[in-house]
Amino acid sequence: MREEWLHFFWKNVKYPKLGLTTLAGDSVQVISPGQYNHHAGPDFLEAHLKIRQQTWIGSIEVHINSSDWYIHKHHDDHRYANVILHVVWSDDIEEVGLKRLNIPTVALEYFVSVEQLKKQCNLERPKKRRFIICEKDIGSTNEVIRRAWLERLYVERLEDKCAEVNELLLMTKHNWEEVLYILLLRNFGIHQNKEIFYQLSRVVKHRLVLKLKDKTRSLEAILMGCSGLLEKPFSKDSYWTLLKKDYEFLKNKFQLRERLVQKPYFFRLRPASFPTIRLAQFANLYSLHSSLFSTIIGFKDIREFYAFFAVSPSEYWKTHYVFGKYSSPKREHRLSTRFTELLLINSVLPLIFCFYKWRSNSLAIDVVDMALSINPENNKITRGFDRCGVSSNNALMSQAIIQLYKNYCTKHRCLECAIGSNLLKVK
Repeated sequence: MREEWLHFFWKNVKYPKLGLTTLAGDSVQVISPGQYNHHAGPDFLEAHLKIRQQTWIGSIEVHINSSDWYIHKHHDDHRYANVILHVVWSDDIEEVGLKRLNIPTVALEYFVSVEQLKKQCNLERPKKRRFIICEKDIGSTNEVIRRAWLERLYVERLEDKCAEVNELLLMTKHNWEEVLYILLLRNFGIHQNKEIFYQLSRVVKHRLVLKLKDKTRSLEAILMGCSGLLEKPFSKDSYWTLLKKDYEFLKNKFQLRERLVQKPYFFRLRPASFPTIRLAQFANLYSLHSSLFSTIIGFKDIREFYAFFAVSPSEYWKTHYVFGKYSSPKREHRLSTRFTELLLINSVLPLIFCFYKWRSNSLAIDVVDMALSINPENNKITRGFDRCGVSSNNALMSQAIIQLYKNYCTKHRCLECAIGSNLLKVK
């Protein structure tokens, strides 16, 4: 028995068929089961009941056993003073020798079987591990309900990312250019190096990058040097020698402390995603565009973003993936469309959304339109939902699906999910 089954049952069941009565034998008519409470306090608020001939408006508390009231210490909590009905599965007060509360109590075990409850709630733990609890049914849910819920979840995900942006704004004294710099550098290290590149952004400050913006090699030197990528000597590699010399000069000039940043990972990365290539691309991006945020905030067409981020690394990296090892044939290593889309999804659009919110500007709707025009992400979460019959055809849907999985499915918040509530609705 799980308490969430009882929560769902109380919220959704058609009570007239049950003929509920309290343990004292008084009839209970449920006019309104109340509003589900997501915060501390009773489980349902503002319920409307008729017990015998008396009408009551107040809170409902739900437990598996009636003794849970004492176990959870509700008898000493003033927030439970207006509880008008205690809904339990089993009444065990006499068994454990506790004093009965002066609160009407309904024991559901007298009105519905465990099997019926499981069938109606469909929340029993599967014998075989599932991707999500409703994986067999989610694909057959009402398309209108599902799409409306996913669109709402995308905005919810933007709001979550906006909270992170707000923290960065406080840290940078509301410098939008610096916040974009931090977000971009972090997401240039997708997956394995994401947090390492974030650490790098706190060592190689945005103001230092601006001072070096006209010197691509100096930017490479400072980024790779502070990442520990210049530690291993490659004396026969002339470009490594130049970067190492530049780094030693810049380190002393700007009084940079070494080894504050963990060395980036190469393991399990494709050569095109090696940290050397990513940092070289990032250095060239800031050499070409110093005021990135001021530029992109004026873009109206998604194609402008693709053109803006279509940068290549310096000439050396067109024939190398790592120092000291020549690679043929020559490759431009231009930022791919797929990688640019990930930058837009994870860095640019959340920042623009937050900027519009700060300005109280209705143009925030543009962010949603842009997300609809970007290709969806391809990861284990989106592939899992695809197997369940819920496919993503744009970035808005893939982001919404990730939000659904991380914030609802894995936390068993089925009762708070529009799709889950639709599936669990008692006929």
